[in-house]
Amino acid sequence: MDKAVRCHSLPMKIISRILHISRIRSRVDHPYAFMKGMFGFAHTMVTTL
Repeated sequence: MDKAVRCHSLPMKIISRILHISRIRSRVDHPYAFMKGMFGFAHTMVTTL
């Protein structure tokens, strides 16, 4: 991923790509954070059948 530095912002195309990736990541990470909170932040492994 690209990174903006002081006085040099990123192009809109890259910003939209980063936002798209972060939306997907949040949908995946939030359920795992919820389950880890339920189990007291223990080692959590989820398997699906």
